[in-house]
Amino acid sequence: MSYEYSMEDVSILTSSSKENTTDPVDATMSLRNIENVEFMTTATAPLVDRMYTYGAPSVVKGSSASDQNNACLPGIRIFTEDIELVACSWYESLWCTPGRHVTKVDFASQINVKSGYHHPKIDTLIIQLVGGTAVEYISHLCNSDESAVEGYQWWPEASLPTNIIHNNHDLLRDYEPRLANVPYFVLEEALEFISVPRCLTHNSFDEIKYCLNNYSSESYLKLEGVVGIGWDAFAYMSVESTADTDQVYVLKNDVDPSRRRCTISFQSTDSLSDAANFILMNNAENSYCGRDGVHTGTSNELRRYTRDSQWSNTIVPALETCHDVTCVGHSLGGSLCNLFIICANHGLENLDESDDEENWDDYTTLIWTKPS
Repeated sequence: MSYEYSMEDVSILTSSSKENTTDPVDATMSLRNIENVEFMTTATAPLVDRMYTYGAPSVVKGSSASDQNNACLPGIRIFTEDIELVACSWYESLWCTPGRHVTKVDFASQINVKSGYHHPKIDTLIIQLVGGTAVEYISHLCNSDESAVEGYQWWPEASLPTNIIHNNHDLLRDYEPRLANVPYFVLEEALEFISVPRCLTHNSFDEIKYCLNNYSSESYLKLEGVVGIGWDAFAYMSVESTADTDQVYVLKNDVDPSRRRCTISFQSTDSLSDAANFILMNNAENSYCGRDGVHTGTSNELRRYTRDSQWSNTIVPALETCHDVTCVGHSLGGSLCNLFIICANHGLENLDESDDEENWDDYTTLIWTKPS
C-alpha cells in the first residue's frame, strides 16, 4: 500500500547536498491569574515561533490542532519512510506488483494514528530511503485556509508496515544522514537542531552541555550541531519519579544582541514508563489547556514539567528573556512540543468562556511573558 499524495500540494524531489539580554539569575515566577492572563496574552504575538519535531507521535483527536485563528503551526514535522523499488519479470506478473512500495515507516509517528489521533496542522517532511541507498523527500506545505483535518495529518497511515525493533527512528542513524541530503530552503535549521534532542539523551546538564560542545564526536557525519551556529544551553530542569527521570532545557542564541533567540527541548522516550504512555495508554484521551481529545500520556507528561516548581523558577524566567522561541523534540519530546505550542499559542482561544480550573492551571503554569 502507498500514500495517495496530491500533486497539487506536494513537492517530491530527489535530494541534493545542503548547502544583550541578561540571563536569569535570581528571577521569580510572575504573578498570574485568569484576569491578567487575558490582558498579557491577547496583546502579544504567539509565544512559540516555530517547532521542529522528528518522529513525533500524534496527540489530538477531533478538530485540527492549529495556531491562532486556525493558522498553520509554524515549523516542520519530520518522519522517515523506507521504500523498496520492485521490478517484475514477465513470468512474475501474476503475483508481483512493480513500482515503489513502502516497507517501513517510523513507528512512533504512526503508533497513535492507529488509535485515532491525528498530527497537527503544520508543514510535513517525509525523508525516504529508496532502494536502500538513495535519499528522496516529500514536502507537504500546510494550508491555513483549510479548516478541516487533512489527509497528510494522518501520515504515516495506520495500515503501512513498520517495525518497533528494527526501526528507522534513531536520530543519528536514520534522521541525520537523510536530512543532510535535503536542501536548506526545505529544511531550514532542522539538521543542526538534531543535536538538541540528541544531547538531551545524556543524564545531566553538564553532560548535555559537553555533548553540545563536542557534538561532532557523536554525529555520524561529524557535524557541529547548533553550537556551530551560535547556540548554547543556559537553563535546565529534571523531574524525577520512582520510575523515570525527565529533562528539559533551554538554549540561547545572541548572535543578534538586540533579539535573543531561544530553543526549548523536552526529553524523548527513555524508559518503559514513557513507552507505556503510548503503547498501553494511547486509547485514553482527556482535556488539556482547553483542548478536548488530547492524548492522556502526553498531557500527563507535560503537566509533570509545568506543575513542578523548577519550571516556574528556572524555565519560565529563561523564556522571559527570549524574543523568539523554537521547540525541538524527538519522539515523545516531539509530541510534547506539539502540545506545548498548542497551549502556549492557542490556549486562550481554547479556554474562551471555560471555567475548568484544571485546564486554566495548564495554561497559567505553562506560559511566560515575552520581552518587548
